[in-house]
Amino acid sequence: MHINSNGYRGFCKSYDKPIKKLFATANILPLSSMDACLRKTLAEVKTLWDTGASLTFIKPKVRDQLKLCTFMNDASATIAGVGGLFKADFTIVSIQLNAYFTIEYCPVYVLDFPVNSDMIIGMDILSMGDFLVSNAGKKTTFSFVMPPLPDSKNLAEIAEIYNKI
Repeated sequence: MHINSNGYRGFCKSYDKPIKKLFATANILPLSSMDACLRKTLAEVKTLWDTGASLTFIKPKVRDQLKLCTFMNDASATIAGVGGLFKADFTIVSIQLNAYFTIEYCPVYVLDFPVNSDMIIGMDILSMGDFLVSNAGKKTTFSFVMPPLPDSKNLAEIAEIYNKI
């Protein structure tokens, strides 16, 4: 996986109230579609950003809608989740988070997960950059940047600075 250009790319989503699940929309470019026309068409999906997920997933209905080829080999994953163990094959897509930020050639695993979203963005992507959730002003905002910024953000240190004011 890599981003589509040199330099930093960022994505941000804000809500007007505190929330417990981080949903946003993204576009999928179906690189491995069996329909050549679909390979050039972006499809909008509802995403859940989930630090508890090790991998990135799409639902079978998205695979079917985009006519994505799945790859069944040693790279298939056995997923431990609610309800037991599941085998998940993967496909390759590009994920466009906004007009300036695309993660190209991203393996995504096909799994029917019990969340009201089409895609789960997991730690395989989140660990490639910096991810921050804020609840300032009783509003939730989350942001993601790739590659990671040169300096890590330590919120505990920032809290200590505020405590000394």
